[in-house]
Amino acid sequence: KDSELMFTQGVGYEILNNRDKAELYYKEALLYYPASVYYALRCAKFYLAQENHEEAKRIIASMSSYKEKYRIFRNPNGVFFYLLEDLGAEMEYTQGNHKKALAIAQNNLKDAEENMFVTSSVKAREFISRDRLILYLKERLRTFEK
Repeated sequence: KDSELMFTQGVGYEILNNRDKAELYYKEALLYYPASVYYALRCAKFYLAQENHEEAKRIIASMSSYKEKYRIFRNPNGVFFYLLEDLGAEMEYTQGNHKKALAIAQNNLKDAEENMFVTSSVKAREFISRDRLILYLKERLRTFEK
């Protein structure tokens, strides 16, 4: 089975606003490649757009068991962990859990400053410089501090 094909079909159906099929293919993609933080990020955003916070939180939490592998092996897609954590902070903030959102954002920034995950690699899906990521996370932190 090809997880990338399933993921791409999920994206296509999401664009076509066919939520049921999009969800089916996103779930299939994660089933075939459960360690893909990129798939998890897109899937969590999909659920968040539908205001399904519980499912989005479940997706985010499911990735915690892969963090150490991404860190140890310097996986080039590690930047998506920072973005996934940022999404989790945003969800907490919009649900009124400001202290929890702030704590998530602070830990996320600390991890970025300590270079926990690879943020820029030619092998990654996206090239985001570490400095740019840190600036972004600092700005997000200021948002959650308000």
